Amino acid sequence: MFYKLAFQNVKKSLSDYVIYFITLSFGVCLFYVFNAVENQQTMLLLSEQQHTILQTGTAMLGYLSVFISFVLAGLILYANNFLIKRRKRELGLYMTLGMDRGKISHILTAETFIIGLFALGAGLLAGVAASQGMSILTAKLMNVPLKAFAFTFSKESLLKTVLYFGVIFLVVMLFNIRTVSKYTLIDLLHGGRKNETLRIKRLWVCVVVFLLSVACLGAAYSLIIDNGLFMLDNQFFASLILGSAGTVLFFLSLSGFLLRLAKGNRRLYYKGLNMFVLRQLNSKVNTNFLSMAIICIMLLVTIGTFSCGLGAVDVMAEQVDTYAPYDITLRSQSSTRGPQDIEADLKAHGFPFTEQFRAYTQIWLYNTGNLNWEPLYAFARNSSVSDTFLTDEDAAHTIPLITLSDYNQLLALLGEPSISLAPDEYAVICNLKDLRELMELYTSAGQPLTVNGFVLRPSALEIQTYSLQNASMAMESGTLIVPDAVAKGCEPMLSIFNANYAIPGEAGDDAFQAEITALYGAGDDAPRPYTNKFSHYELYLESGGIKLMISYFVLYVGIVFLMTCAAILALQQLSEASDNLERYRLLRRLGAPNKMIDRALFTQILAYFMLPLGLAIIHSVVGVYVVNNAIAQFGQLNALPNILTAALLLLIIYGGYFLATFLGSRKMLRSRSR
Repeated sequence: MFYKLAFQNVKKSLSDYVIYFITLSFGVCLFYVFNAVENQQTMLLLSEQQHTILQTGTAMLGYLSVFISFVLAGLILYANNFLIKRRKRELGLYMTLGMDRGKISHILTAETFIIGLFALGAGLLAGVAASQGMSILTAKLMNVPLKAFAFTFSKESLLKTVLYFGVIFLVVMLFNIRTVSKYTLIDLLHGGRKNETLRIKRLWVCVVVFLLSVACLGAAYSLIIDNGLFMLDNQFFASLILGSAGTVLFFLSLSGFLLRLAKGNRRLYYKGLNMFVLRQLNSKVNTNFLSMAIICIMLLVTIGTFSCGLGAVDVMAEQVDTYAPYDITLRSQSSTRGPQDIEADLKAHGFPFTEQFRAYTQIWLYNTGNLNWEPLYAFARNSSVSDTFLTDEDAAHTIPLITLSDYNQLLALLGEPSISLAPDEYAVICNLKDLRELMELYTSAGQPLTVNGFVLRPSALEIQTYSLQNASMAMESGTLIVPDAVAKGCEPMLSIFNANYAIPGEAGDDAFQAEITALYGAGDDAPRPYTNKFSHYELYLESGGIKLMISYFVLYVGIVFLMTCAAILALQQLSEASDNLERYRLLRRLGAPNKMIDRALFTQILAYFMLPLGLAIIHSVVGVYVVNNAIAQFGQLNALPNILTAALLLLIIYGGYFLATFLGSRKMLRSRSR
């Protein structure tokens, strides 16, 4: 009996459940797709290292899915709570007819089970279909070709999705039982007739709170622009706290400020149904100011991740060719016995240089003793260039040296012309943007340095930006190039062996590793003449893995957050339309035509969707500017394509929910008014 009544209720209220059902199905689809990534490897030509990278990425997605499940659980509970509120009268009627709370809870439990079952089935079907196309994206991100298309199905992802959402639906059922047990008959029958009261009744208080919110947001913007993203200090956290507080205060003041501001313009206020729309909008902002502030912050995260996250991935991926110009880099660094002579050790073991390499060179970096970054740090305090990277701890770091002859050997390996220095000159290597600009000012000012007893003046050469070793991004924070005589007697701190394979790519890597294993033995404990190895091919593969993890993180979190924000706003407005049926009927009795009522409804819903989005866009302008400055240290970010991608997703998902909300509300008002 209960299931029959529950099924009839769902069927009767199908239009009311559309947003809820679509949100559930979309959540299930996303959850399955991003947990089924590992099964796509059957279609990809992966090396052993790429397979390991993919497994690491999918493991991280698994941990992220736990967080996403809590977000979706909160959304589903929130949506379910709104649906219960909309049905207070119906539940009150059941109670009036003699049905006890336990039986009402059974009906709600059965309805939740039916909707959950259908949503789970629809979401899984959509997820299985969508996951087939994800292999193309995975191949592109990991820089690998596809073998051939083959249908894939992830049993693990299916079980995880069913388990997680099964637990969520169970929590929803328990929540419904608890909710029904708290309601009294009078609450159920008259719950829709309660009017909200303004939280701030005096206009001057609204104005003060509004000005305070603007001050908090302005201070937050100023702090984060000045501090940047790399310094997680008190200033950074203060900007987050002030930004959050300013957002909450903005919507709190808006609940009283908006209506009173509109009343000041009588022509606007009394035009059409504007008076009705403004009071309706004011009522919802007043009630939901905290949820709107949270939605605004979530939209900021969504826009920021889409606008900057994918762009940052592209910048990082492009760094490999620029900052890993050698096929292989070997480094020797030891705090106890000093760096080894890698080239000499390889020759002593009979390594076939001519067979393995087309060209190679070994360079040494030396310790300058008591020379550190303090002179540059002191200079930065009085310069116009940001000293974001220069802290008191950085100032204590020793500046490394490279001899002119070693550096010219490196330039020859890169195919670049050599440089020359006078006996009393120095040059600088640096490829970090802010530090490079600061060093340009420092050297152009003719600032001397005392190195190993020699007083050196800066040469007329530009700051050198070539990499001394392979790296996945710009890492040269500053090395001095000095005449060979200056480095005599200095302690070696690092030996770097750079080479280009006779056979480039993966084959060259494999041949080199096979030769090293044959000469030195296999296993992690086998002795090697180097402590670190950085292969261009391995860094290229790693960049693909980083692209995969960050891109999927951005898409997963961004889409879920965007869907959550839009669904909450949609459910609130559908609930608002349901609660105000009598008011819309009264408008019709007063002679308002359907077209005017539809326009008023459209304006109200549009304004409600745009308020948090508008403030989030303002936040995002500052956020994108700060992120661009941070990424500019390593490469130039072209944010425009990603901003357009974010705008497209906002239009599709956010705009789709807005349109569905308007159409659903209009249908509800027209059908029930009849």
